[in-house]
Amino acid sequence: MITIEFDELKCIVRVTSSGMISINEAKRFAQQINNIAEKARRACGRVRILVKADGTIQQSAVVDVFSGMDRPVKHPTDRMAVIVSSSLAKIQARRGFKSDLEQAFLSEGAALKWLSA
Repeated sequence: MITIEFDELKCIVRVTSSGMISINEAKRFAQQINNIAEKARRACGRVRILVKADGTIQQSAVVDVFSGMDRPVKHPTDRMAVIVSSSLAKIQARRGFKSDLEQAFLSEGAALKWLSA
């Protein structure tokens, strides 16, 4: 399951993922996150996304959907922080990133610090 929440006071889009994700759910997420990112950009002038996943290994088809989706962080002031559970997961996450606007962190505190910089 994937949940997306936009905290308008802090100007952060929070994404939480748990368990196995279906291909259809991944496709819905790809559309929803970009719509919410545009809402955040209009409200805050930039996009800050914090992603927390439970570490469940997803099907390769789901990973392909995430890898191929349009990125919600497109402008130099945008950022997306992904919280991962291990150094190995951090290395793997970096391989999927398409720019320096996306970073992986081992702690929420470090992720939030980078997002607010």
